[in-house]
Amino acid sequence: MNKVVRDNQTIQYQYDAYGNRTKITYPDNTSITYQYDLAGRMTKTVNASYYSNYEYDALGRMTKEWMCNNVVITKSYDNNGNLLTQLAKLGTRTLSSYTYVYNAINSVAKQTEILNGATTVKEYSYNENDELIKTVKTQGTTKTTTETVITLTGNKTEVTEGQVTYKITKLDKKSPLNKGLFEYAIHSSVKLPNSF
Repeated sequence: MNKVVRDNQTIQYQYDAYGNRTKITYPDNTSITYQYDLAGRMTKTVNASYYSNYEYDALGRMTKEWMCNNVVITKSYDNNGNLLTQLAKLGTRTLSSYTYVYNAINSVAKQTEILNGATTVKEYSYNENDELIKTVKTQGTTKTTTETVITLTGNKTEVTEGQVTYKITKLDKKSPLNKGLFEYAIHSSVKLPNSF
């Protein structure tokens, strides 16, 4: 058992013989427990009000998650291990759907999201260094384009979203304005689907 103490608050961690974390106990005495299969893959998480069960394919990729609220999430992958689809359903009702298309170097080229009946499509373009430089978002009849200017040294100097252009002329982190613009630019990147 390991303990972490911060501000006089203790969090306890327990592990099995294989080094898998099996339980976390918080200062208020609430806890969450974890179960694993023989391959060391997490198969269940449980706390006082919530639990989830997980299923994997032969390559160890999570393919299904059952939640205590009867929501089931299923996932499929391509031959490169990239996430192709992620579908959340409650009974026969679809809550959300995500579909991904990849380019030749396995970066996300297109994402289609269906959420609450509304479809949003995002198409991504990259430079020769695989840095995101353009996003085209289509939602119904509305299309928004976001473009990023990146120097040869990898610095983002300009972000254009629709008709508005943000220019970064000085990366002075002490300046609230410049810091805000800089942070806006560096976070204008694609969230990879396998990070969900």
